[in-house]
Amino acid sequence: MLAMTVGIAGFVILINMLSFQGINYQINRHLDMLEQYERSIYSETASIADDDTYLEVQLEIGYFTVVANGDEIVKINAVRIADIKTEDMLDYYSKAAKKGNNRYIDGYKFRRISLDNGYLIYIFINCDSEFYSFYVFTLSSIAIGFFGLALTFVLVVLLADKVTRPIKDSYEKQRSFVTDASHELKTPIAIIQANTDIIEMESGQSEWTEGIKHQTERLKKLTERLVYLSKMQEGSSVLRIEDFCISDTVLEVIEPYFAMAISNNSKIDLNIRDNVRIKADQEAIKQLVSLFMDNAMKYSNAGGKISVSIGIEAKHVKLVVSNTVDGIEIGKHDRLFDRFYRADNSRNSKTGGSGIGLSVAREIVEAHGGSVSAVSVDGKSIDFCVLLPR
Repeated sequence: MLAMTVGIAGFVILINMLSFQGINYQINRHLDMLEQYERSIYSETASIADDDTYLEVQLEIGYFTVVANGDEIVKINAVRIADIKTEDMLDYYSKAAKKGNNRYIDGYKFRRISLDNGYLIYIFINCDSEFYSFYVFTLSSIAIGFFGLALTFVLVVLLADKVTRPIKDSYEKQRSFVTDASHELKTPIAIIQANTDIIEMESGQSEWTEGIKHQTERLKKLTERLVYLSKMQEGSSVLRIEDFCISDTVLEVIEPYFAMAISNNSKIDLNIRDNVRIKADQEAIKQLVSLFMDNAMKYSNAGGKISVSIGIEAKHVKLVVSNTVDGIEIGKHDRLFDRFYRADNSRNSKTGGSGIGLSVAREIVEAHGGSVSAVSVDGKSIDFCVLLPR
């Protein structure tokens, strides 16, 4: 409806501008004819005449002229204007003398003509009929525009639900399927893990049982994140908003990752401002930081660096998690937040990523009314920037 309103309003404005231009062109054409006639009367080789027969034949308009020679008024003549007085014509002449040429004054458009013999001719054309026509046309176009908007609104109200229902039903079924499938997977995953533990107790650990446990753990995390993501998108996950120190919370979440960084020959740099407080769901923020740290640990290059910073930007808390990479295209990489999307250079079995973690992170941020972005400024690292209202 906003797009339709802008479109119809623009169309109404355009046709009214074209209509006014047409009226102005017609008035100027009449002024051209009158100027030609007046010049033929008051040229150096002619004398002052009173015959307006030519104009009455050529033009069916109301106008008057004021002819001056210096400060002296030589002649005042009105044609097809019965209700105008000499005092009024002199008043128009006085106003026109102070204005630029070809201007409008109270329903008249005038033109000032300077002759070589010193005469000044002021021609005033009455534009009331043209302005009335333009006024009626403008009101009619606005009324038609409002009628069109009203009709469009009625059609939208009546038909929008029918048009979008298949898409809506498909989306609801998809979300329901993800939630139901995730719940149904929990039981077989638990059984597989239990049976694997029994096999290990009877036959000992092996690379096969370790592989089973690793893959079931991945599948368990994936289903948990799918359920969480579905709840966030459905709005059924209620945030428990509380005031807490996000600086301490981030430090608490990052602490276990230092040992992982040492084992991966990586380095974690912190730039966390002290005592930054925020009103948010603390558990959700912890999960948000864990998701970004998991992502950074998986996809940072060997011997790389992970940076975490917390600060205040205007009315927002700014969280930035960065990690170095072997190579990445410079610019925005917001597609990384799409569900199951992973960049080509990260599609390998070593990372173990499912492509769902950053989607969950985005949902957490948006649920708090914030924004998140991914960008690489140098082609050697990627920054995940989160802005959360304080």
